Amino acid sequence: MKFSGCVLVAAAAIAVGAESSTSFFDKWSDSDIKQYLKDNGHEVADKVQQPLESLKELALKEWQKHNEQKPWWKIWDNQEDSGSWLQEESDSEVGDWLFDTWSADSLKKLLKSARLKYDSSSSRDALVSTAKNNFKKISDKVGASGFYPSEPFFKHWETSDLKNWLAEYGISYDQAKSTRDDLLKKVRDNIHRATKYYDDERLELLTSLNFLSDYYDNDGSLDAVDFSSWSPSVLKKWLNLHKVKLDETLAEDRDYLINLATKSKNLLNDDVEWLSNAAQKQVSSSLSNGPDAILSLWDSAVGKGDKPKYDSGDEEEEEVINDTFLLDVEYWPKQKLKEFLEARDISYPVLSTRKDLRNMVIKYRSKPVKNLKDVDSAWFPGFSLGQNLQQWSVENTQAAKDALGSARDKLRDWTSGSYEKAEDSAESAGAEVKSNSKNVANNFKQKMSDWTDIFESWTADELTKYLNNFGIRVPTSFTKKKLVRMAKANSKSFFGPRLEPSYFDRLNKKVREWANYGYSYILQTVS
Repeated sequence: MKFSGCVLVAAAAIAVGAESSTSFFDKWSDSDIKQYLKDNGHEVADKVQQPLESLKELALKEWQKHNEQKPWWKIWDNQEDSGSWLQEESDSEVGDWLFDTWSADSLKKLLKSARLKYDSSSSRDALVSTAKNNFKKISDKVGASGFYPSEPFFKHWETSDLKNWLAEYGISYDQAKSTRDDLLKKVRDNIHRATKYYDDERLELLTSLNFLSDYYDNDGSLDAVDFSSWSPSVLKKWLNLHKVKLDETLAEDRDYLINLATKSKNLLNDDVEWLSNAAQKQVSSSLSNGPDAILSLWDSAVGKGDKPKYDSGDEEEEEVINDTFLLDVEYWPKQKLKEFLEARDISYPVLSTRKDLRNMVIKYRSKPVKNLKDVDSAWFPGFSLGQNLQQWSVENTQAAKDALGSARDKLRDWTSGSYEKAEDSAESAGAEVKSNSKNVANNFKQKMSDWTDIFESWTADELTKYLNNFGIRVPTSFTKKKLVRMAKANSKSFFGPRLEPSYFDRLNKKVREWANYGYSYILQTVS
């Protein structure tokens, strides 16, 4: 029997994982191993001496239980990321990420207990850096190996600190019954995933602001940054990421937020250093590469300039645009990925990273939209795909308005019923499925034609603003025709429909996906 390369690679990865897993517990202290076993429901007496080797053996069995490989025949199912740091970084010190979400007060208490010097006026980022640089000393002080987030690291966290941290990251707990130990367990169980979430949120915010290229002057100063140009939501998010305390009664007051951000302007220097470190770690290749690289990829997929690679007919152009789905979602911001899922009534974990959301979008790309009523108010503020942007310019003639109105009405009629038809057809079987799917596809093609009429009625500025919703920062050199095509492609990616085939077609579908999107899937696994 001849095995495929991917099966052999998977087998090799399993073998390597098994080999490395037998040794990484050797670096752990006995107290850390006991903590790990206790966290996983084992009763281990702290004061009773047990052979270290027997503890390691028990810990290894527990670790292997949580890292069982999925059967090869379930390869098309996206595995939910549990966020367990042990599955990814079992042989790395936790000091690389443990302190990233701590408050400044908690960091100061930790540094003081370890007799480490720090400047009382230091920013939170500076305190995190001090803790990371002295992690070995801190670990020795608390009696930990540094390879597990054991309880002693949190010795100086008050109950209020634990509750505040859980509230900040949206993690629920039983407020009536939870003891300090319960709260601490919740924090420790979620702190690695919260750190990934925090890094993800900070990276997306800073790269979306693009303040390095826009504002950073030749003297290495950020004096040119104008907080008054930032929206209230961005100001609030930036302050929250730096854990600057807000007066909740004024948290929506734009002037208050601008004033507070201005007072905290020195924190932008921390952002510069943080971005540099994030780029080195390649936290997110798609975001850190910037818009130019993304647009270059789009050009390579669809064709440079205004002419698609395949331009012998509208149908072929539609096929090219349809094939950009995986590329489109690669640069959508987190909010747009969330909206894609919400539009389909799909829930997602509160600490979802951008990669988590992107994988879910890909997994549910064939599920039809259900919440079309939210288009105007939530998904595309100030826009509507069934109506013109805000209002027509006074220069437009009544005839042009009537023509657009006709297209708009057709869109409204289609969106009110066709997705329900699409959902019904997905539940049918055999020839009926194929027949209904074809009808939906033809209907959708007409819808795309109507969208073209609407997008072509917009100005270049309006199209640019619309594309910004998808995380695209459009160069001024782009022609209007190209903007229309990008708006059309991203709209099609967002609204679908991509119907799932019947059960007996699923394997064949997966083979086609591997052939068409194999390279994109590889990119997703390394980003």
